[in-house]
Amino acid sequence: MEAITPNAEDIIGALKTLIRAIGEDPDREGLIGTPDRIMRMWKEIFRGYDPAQKPKITTFANEEGLSDIVFACRSSAGITSPTFPARKGASSASAKSPAW
Repeated sequence: MEAITPNAEDIIGALKTLIRAIGEDPDREGLIGTPDRIMRMWKEIFRGYDPAQKPKITTFANEEGLSDIVFACRSSAGITSPTFPARKGASSASAKSPAW
């Protein structure tokens, strides 16, 4: 099977065709940017197939014995509220966020 390398214009045209096929108008106000959004979403979702687009992940020494991923979340005020996972062997019920 021959590889196809479509450009953005081809992809957006195909997506507009699909939108028309379901009875919508891709040029109406609420759908004008939809083909471009779908194209960018697919690019992000399927980037895993391209090793050059592999996300950068930072690791650190696990001296605390943590067995889960630690996430830091930002509120709309820009305040970071980390979640502390359970230690190895502890139940997941012991994972908690600080009461700030």
